[in-house]
Amino acid sequence: EEDTKILRLLNRFRSASAAHGFNEKEYKEILKQLGFKRAIKDYSVIYEKLISRVSYDVEHIYFNLITQDPPILDYYKNYLKESLKELENNSKSYQSTFEELASYLYDFPELYDELIKGVIKIYSSKKADQNFIIEFGCFIGSISYSVKERTQDLVEYILEGYTYNKPLTIAHLSHIIKNSSKISDTFYNQVYKFILESLKDKNGDVDFCSQHVIFCMIEKFPKKLNKEEITEALKNRKIHYDLITKFIEGK
Repeated sequence: EEDTKILRLLNRFRSASAAHGFNEKEYKEILKQLGFKRAIKDYSVIYEKLISRVSYDVEHIYFNLITQDPPILDYYKNYLKESLKELENNSKSYQSTFEELASYLYDFPELYDELIKGVIKIYSSKKADQNFIIEFGCFIGSISYSVKERTQDLVEYILEGYTYNKPLTIAHLSHIIKNSSKISDTFYNQVYKFILESLKDKNGDVDFCSQHVIFCMIEKFPKKLNKEEITEALKNRKIHYDLITKFIEGK
């Protein structure tokens, strides 16, 4: 019952948003259950959080049926060691192993330093492995929900995936920005320079995702952006987000 609570909430949200819409009371109740402190107009943000929580709950149902005891840190340290070994030795299950590692941080964020140190050590021997690079980027975007702006320090590993999947790589940056309550100058400078370059790409998906990063920056950290540079970068382009248009026009 407890582990399927968010799944039922996801179905409820999907049904209401796809059909007749929410009444104000129901909408506020859903946001409250998800921990949002203010109204969210972008439904994709709500869906991301719902799906992330459901993925975590479903993965843990089996373990919760075996034992009703709360998770124990010492056990999770052992799980972490085994998962890191699997990540290093098995090239066919990067995605599932990274999902395991991400789940540990939901219960014990204090494992972050040890976990990241272990993954980066493995990364040094897998730089030429395309699948590892892509899944590492997905992992970083995923854990931004639980460890927030700490993932800003990992931006260089995300950008490594740009060669293999441009839109997906850019999307990870959006997740980190949306899940951060503050932003470091180092992260901002790297991302801002990168996005100005990616906006020059003629691929429509890359353009759309790059603009979404700009959208997230305006939404969370508008004082950081240079309006003149953004205006010039988007000159003669279709702008996909009203918030960007308002920002450029100074409204």
